[in-house]
Amino acid sequence: MVHHTIAHYSAIPFIKRVKHVFYSGHSIINSIMAYDNKHTNATATVTAGGIGYTYVNLRLKSERGKELDFDIGIYS
Repeated sequence: MVHHTIAHYSAIPFIKRVKHVFYSGHSIINSIMAYDNKHTNATATVTAGGIGYTYVNLRLKSERGKELDFDIGIYS
């Protein structure tokens, strides 16, 4: 594991929470794990970089009115 972070943001009624997570390192990324701790229909999308690159930008989006809670691991 090269990088580990937890993205936790509280809920806002009737609003979808959207947050961006950025990582840049020196080694090539082989896998990315984004685990939704709350088991909702939240999404994690790679918007730039990713597997085969040394950087990644992730876009995290919650369900409407739900909190956002992701456990993110980046592996090389």
